[in-house]
Amino acid sequence: STNAGRAFVFMQLGIPVVADMTPECCQIVQQGRTGFVAQSAAGWYDALERLIVSATLRQHLADNAADLFATLYNRQAYVAQLLAGMTDLLAAKRSGTFQHVPPVPRTLLPPAHLPSRHPAAQRLHSLQQKVGGVVRRVRSIKRK
Repeated sequence: STNAGRAFVFMQLGIPVVADMTPECCQIVQQGRTGFVAQSAAGWYDALERLIVSATLRQHLADNAADLFATLYNRQAYVAQLLAGMTDLLAAKRSGTFQHVPPVPRTLLPPAHLPSRHPAAQRLHSLQQKVGGVVRRVRSIKRK
């Protein structure tokens, strides 16, 4: 797929992915572990041939992709990261060592191309809005 959003959904559903080498796809597809990133027509051919020939490989990639999403892209992971960050920020503010708000690691954020009608996309969008509101509040505390 050339569309990172499509690759994101396929991986979430446990469907093996072959994706173009775009920054977004490289961010979510782990080469040989959760799918394949193809750099050329020959790369696409090789990756698709490997998937067609080996049911074991298809299942291995599908399981790894589903596990990755169960671990990184779920509400509990977002909430845990948010709570840990907020706890650290509050402790730093109280101790006087508060310096800046660290950026959220890109590996925890889903691609912006996830189809908006997909139920998972709607839940993620809602959670991202809540996280964004909290980040804005933390930044306003920093300025005080």
